[in-house]
Amino acid sequence: MRSRKDIEKDIEAVLGSMDGVDRATPGEFFYTRLQARLQQERPGMLERLTAFIARPSVAITGIALILLINGVTMAKQWYATPVKVEQASLQAFADEYNLSVVTIYEDEKIEP
Repeated sequence: MRSRKDIEKDIEAVLGSMDGVDRATPGEFFYTRLQARLQQERPGMLERLTAFIARPSVAITGIALILLINGVTMAKQWYATPVKVEQASLQAFADEYNLSVVTIYEDEKIEP
């Protein structure tokens, strides 16, 4: 293991390496460019969203997705098997649970 004197010597060497360094200065016209950038108007949220959607890759992907969903929906409707329910079984169900529609124009009263 290194001795304490070696460690202190290394620390002094590191700190001494910064002795000849001058202060950093900005390039020419730095403050002018900085002021110009600060005064630029930034686009709003709606403008950024519109610019994103207007990208060809996003627009083409969106249109393709809409067409795919429409195609799947049409295919499901085209190949769907209609459910056939016999009218007699529906009437029997309605009679069993007394689901007939009574209007005020009927002469007979139906009692439960």
